[in-house]
Amino acid sequence: MNDIKVFRILYSGEIKEESLKGEIVELFSNLNILSFYIHKNKRLYTWIGSDASRTLKNYISNMRQSFSEEYPYLRVLRYFTEDSLESMNELNDFFSDIGISKQAIINHLKAEKSKYEEQYFTELNTLKEQADIYFEKNEFNEAIKVSKEIIQLAIESKDGELLKDQKAFIAEAEARLKAQHILDQIREERKLIKEMYYEATINEKNIEKTYGYVQEFKHKYEEYLKLSALETVRKLILDVEELWNSYNYKKTIQEERKKYLEVIIDLRNKAKKSLEQFAIIDACNYFHEITSKLNQILKIHDEER
Repeated sequence: MNDIKVFRILYSGEIKEESLKGEIVELFSNLNILSFYIHKNKRLYTWIGSDASRTLKNYISNMRQSFSEEYPYLRVLRYFTEDSLESMNELNDFFSDIGISKQAIINHLKAEKSKYEEQYFTELNTLKEQADIYFEKNEFNEAIKVSKEIIQLAIESKDGELLKDQKAFIAEAEARLKAQHILDQIREERKLIKEMYYEATINEKNIEKTYGYVQEFKHKYEEYLKLSALETVRKLILDVEELWNSYNYKKTIQEERKKYLEVIIDLRNKAKKSLEQFAIIDACNYFHEITSKLNQILKIHDEER
């Protein structure tokens, strides 16, 4: 089995490699989407369960792109469902490669479906459809409520696969709900940063405080600031940092100018004293140094402009 890799699509959109310790046929479910990569002939077969949620199906194109990037020499890409098990001749090589028969998969899926009575199956599909709609509309609290109803059905029918599926669904919904709350917090804090930035552009005394706040803000929300939805927040952070860099540069220039002026005053006093003592050569040397320092100040002034 070292030649075969099996991957499952998660509700987060991530692709997780499955362990092959048990029977491969046990991985098949009407609820999941699996990809089988056969290394020796560079083929990828993707199983789409008949009752897999729309949320999972929406990630299929992303999965295809991911595999194309990871396995650039991929030769064959096939999708199959329960309905196509009988009709797709291309699957014969697949059954041979994974070491199980087509009938074994069909029997396994029938056994899974036999757990559902017609009324139960209808109710389950209705609830799953509702959960998907709420999830896609980012109404995660409602999606979780419906998923908990599905879990209750799974417990009553002793359906371990459905229970596992819905626990994963809730975990992802809760993660997105948390992220949603954090995004709302970030947008609220952005309003404050925008006000602080405006005040800092008017009064330089506020720049250091604004920059310090932004650095704490970046550290606090580091993992979320990469999201495309926060482009305006990233732009505002850059504006504050540019203001800070400009302020620091200006401050450095002023300190250098002050340092040179102090040296010039000292040299002028020394030159004056030398003239009083008729030490003309020393005085000329001091004046030469003063000229050099003045040129340096003029250079700093040009850079500042």
